[in-house]
Amino acid sequence: IGIYEREQDRITHLTCPRCAREQAAKLTPRETAHVMRGSVMERALAGDVPYPASIHHVCGLPGLYQAPLANATRIVSILDPNEPQPVELVGHEAKTLTLRFDDVVRLGGGFVLPEREHVAALLDFDRGAGEGDALVVHCHAGLSRSTAAFIALLAQKRPGAAAAAFAELRGVRPRSWPNSRIVGLADEILGTGGALTRELRDHRAIMAELYPDLLMKAKASGHDGVWDTPVLGGSR
Repeated sequence: IGIYEREQDRITHLTCPRCAREQAAKLTPRETAHVMRGSVMERALAGDVPYPASIHHVCGLPGLYQAPLANATRIVSILDPNEPQPVELVGHEAKTLTLRFDDVVRLGGGFVLPEREHVAALLDFDRGAGEGDALVVHCHAGLSRSTAAFIALLAQKRPGAAAAAFAELRGVRPRSWPNSRIVGLADEILGTGGALTRELRDHRAIMAELYPDLLMKAKASGHDGVWDTPVLGGSR
């Protein structure tokens, strides 16, 4: 049985009756799956689940070089306003959406706020994609903007399954603190009645318990809305 560690993108604890341990340890998860179909588990917060827990990938710039770009049918690239295009995406053939705004929830300080048109463009980009179409979403750190965008995309594809969307996020990206403004705007556009924001509070409570450093960083940057409703509207 192989245990896939998503953060390291490696399989560990591998016992394979059809190949030598030394050879199997060099295989990527997808290669190993061909050899051991049905015998690879993925380590997630909820326990070990059949690999893959999700066909999608969320990361920051440092992890983009090992993201499964070759298997992606579409890529969402969220960058700071003046950040250059990542070299990994230059000339990439997959359908790509680039959005530029800062990781903020309130207007001020000269930052570019995530606006309704950004979230609308995100949802339009993914509309019509199939369940089997692999997605890669990245931002600078892979903690806030990209994870919020991932939630918005899952919520559009699977109406009424907000809790399941956040559970999948925790499988894909165990450490995450989704941007509350992006989630709130998705709530408005999708007409979910605030379900995503309610689940965001529960998700942040889980993250704060598991990773206290995330809550400390969130408080320092004004992203500590475990209990707060995000402020929407660029003029406020």
